[in-house]
Amino acid sequence: MVRYPTLIAAGFAIFITTAAYAAPASNDVAADLGQTLTLTSAKQMVADKLKASHQSQVRPGAAEFDADGNVRVDIVDTNGLTVSHVLVHANGGQITDAATTKKRG
Repeated sequence: MVRYPTLIAAGFAIFITTAAYAAPASNDVAADLGQTLTLTSAKQMVADKLKASHQSQVRPGAAEFDADGNVRVDIVDTNGLTVSHVLVHANGGQITDAATTKKRG
């Protein structure tokens, strides 16, 4: 038997986690774009770039923010398998290959 407080706590935890992943980057990080960089907007930018370069066999997959406010987007094939990663920079919206982007430290 499921207890209601446990069910409510689990639902709240899922809600908070989902809200954290959907939260946009901070305004000062993405100010150069003229809009806030979100996971959805980064995936749309990658989809537009793939479409412009006639890459019909791949599409954007999962996306996540890094510590600098940039968005790392997986490129997946028609089977949903990750084939590469790109990085959408928060300050300017440049899209670069994540493998060639060196980590500053």
